[in-house]
Amino acid sequence: MSEIMLSAGIDIGTTTTQVIFSRLTLEKSGGFGTVPEIHVTNREVIYKGKPHFTPLINNELIDSTGVGEIIENEYASAGMSPEKIETGAVIITGETARKRNAREVSETVSRTAGDFVVASCGPDLESFLAGKGAGADISDFYNIC
Repeated sequence: MSEIMLSAGIDIGTTTTQVIFSRLTLEKSGGFGTVPEIHVTNREVIYKGKPHFTPLINNELIDSTGVGEIIENEYASAGMSPEKIETGAVIITGETARKRNAREVSETVSRTAGDFVVASCGPDLESFLAGKGAGADISDFYNIC
């Protein structure tokens, strides 16, 4: 049995904030007497917003109003509304995750639609993900070190 859901991804990063919308196809497997498993079998990006500079009030605070405006404008540009979104993720990365109001901003943003996963990843994880994204984990460099 498959199910299609609309998903929103919101990344509030050290430098930029970006929103993406996807259509996910989910398949449930497992039968009587087994724990059901759900797998994403297809992901179609239906809108990828442009990166916006992450608005900050100062070195310690994220401008939550500014972030909210970015997200609201991206929803409008995509022709989306919070009621259409069924699931998603909000992630605050890098130095932005260290701001005093990072948790409040992520929780507020996560209420924009659906059932959201909220995560904060400091600069160490951000660097790790950048390295994997660049293919450094499979390069010959690591084999000679």
